[in-house]
This record gives sequence, structure tokens and C-alpha cells, in this order.
Amino acid sequence: MEINKNIEAYKTDIIKISYESYTKELAYLKYIPVKTFENFEQYMNEKMENIKGLVYLEEGKCTAYLLYHEWEENAELHCSIPEYGYGSISKNREKTISYLFQTLAEDIVSGKTVNFSVHLYAHDIEMQRLFSYMEFGIQAETGIRILKNTDVIPTECIRELQKEEIEDRWKDIWYLLEKLIKHLRMSPIFYSGEEFTEDVYKEFFLDVDTRVFVAEEDGKMVGLIEANRDNIPFLFPDHEAANVGEVYVLPQYRGKNIAQALLSYANQALLQDNYQYVWVEHGTANPNARYFWNQYFSTYTYEMIRKI
Repeated sequence: MEINKNIEAYKTDIIKISYESYTKELAYLKYIPVKTFENFEQYMNEKMENIKGLVYLEEGKCTAYLLYHEWEENAELHCSIPEYGYGSISKNREKTISYLFQTLAEDIVSGKTVNFSVHLYAHDIEMQRLFSYMEFGIQAETGIRILKNTDVIPTECIRELQKEEIEDRWKDIWYLLEKLIKHLRMSPIFYSGEEFTEDVYKEFFLDVDTRVFVAEEDGKMVGLIEANRDNIPFLFPDHEAANVGEVYVLPQYRGKNIAQALLSYANQALLQDNYQYVWVEHGTANPNARYFWNQYFSTYTYEMIRKI
């Protein structure tokens, strides 16, 4: 066997292996349109112009590969492998991917802290097991949902805020967001969330591409959810898809299906604006979020991380 860094020379093989993994995963998500090989090839050719990688050769043939992005931030190195960035047609997938990651780590771990991240297809149990053996842990999952005009909307307590009202009622909105941030810092999540500043949230909520939906009881804001125009080009290159998140309901108002009503209302509002899909990325350490989102979304990928 041989490991080679010249991904350009083996681009055709890499794309074929990647397409095989892609179509295998989308067989579990039958409502997601599968790209033709020609469209997939075009997408991969564009992505491979700005990505590094390694290939595993057996008798001169490429049977496995890793593609990764590498950058430095806050004096630490980051290395991220996207869902299309790994694949193997070898008889022993674990072995080939193990050797590729070993070579990758040998190349970039050199005294500086390195944050590895790999995005694995949800149904690729073999690779999830492999990376757990290599001391990776699941940090987040991405879920997908098709929008359908079937949800019942409790319009009496849910509505969308306009930008001027977000400004006027920012104190009420920030109160809910602070509660959410505090929740994420507690057991079992323990996420410090230093990036969750009031200025960052306010700028995001006032952005033209962010929509904010709230639940009210007797004029009091008791819950919220946001949706933003953030697509996943790999999955939805020709379709409108929105990202949803930041769902939160005050503890004393839980048990009334308010979170479900917020999601339902947001989905219908997006559907009316010709969105076809919604997706969410959430931390797996948060049992509330995991239970809520997994009721309504099909898991597409897991993000596994390791810091060295």
C-alpha cells in the first residue's frame, strides 16, 4: 500500500468513491433529490480546487481518500473533513481510513493544539465506530426536514416579529436568549459559549436574512425560534432551504407544546415563501435539544471532534 498527497492525479477515482457514499446515505432520505453523477462531479471539482487531501493506493489504484480544510485561529490549528471528504472501496474500510488519518495527523500535529472535526454520514456506523476508537467524540448532528402544508398552527399565541419590533422588544428577546445561554452552560452540556454575546445575537436577529418567531401569553414573550437563509449547497444546490435554531421556552410554560407550535409556525411561514426544506444543527450533549429536534428531523450527519 501507498499513501499519496497528489489528489489531483486521482480526482476521478475520489469523485466516484464519494458519489457512491453520497447515494448510499440519501437512500435513507428519500425526499431529498439525488444529484446526477454529472452534477455531483461538477460540485466536487469546484470544491477540490481549495482543499487538501490524501489518497490510499493499493496496487497503484486509489481505494480510499481523505479531503480536509485546514486553517489557524486563536493560535490553534483547525482541520475539518466534510461529509464528502472521506470514502473507501477497500475490502477493509477501517484499515484504509485509519492509515489515512494517521498520516494526516503526523503531518499537522507538531506542538500546536489541533482541533480535528469530521462530518460522518448518519448511517455510516462503521466509520462512526472507527473514529470513536481514534478518540473522537460526537459533538453535534445535522437534521433535515421537508416542508409540507400539513402542520396545525396555533395562531392565537405565535407570530413573527418585524425588524422594528425586534429593536423595540430587544430586552424581552435577550431575556429569553440569556436563559438559553445559561442552560447550555449547565450540566450535562457545559458549553461555555463565550461567542454568545448580546451584540452578536442582536446583529444576527436584525439581519435581513434572519426571521424571528415568538410565543406570547397575556402579552408576555415566553418562547422563540429563529430561521435564517443559510442553505447546505451540497444537499440543496437547486432548492431553497433554511436553517432553524435557537428554540427556547421558559420552564414554567413548558408542557404546552409551545416549542412544537413555534417550529410549526416557522415551517409554514417558510413554506409560503417557497422554501422546500429546513435543516438544523444541534449539540448532542443537550438532551432537551436532542429529544426535540429528533422528533421532527431526520439525522443526516454527525460531527465528531478531537483536540490534540
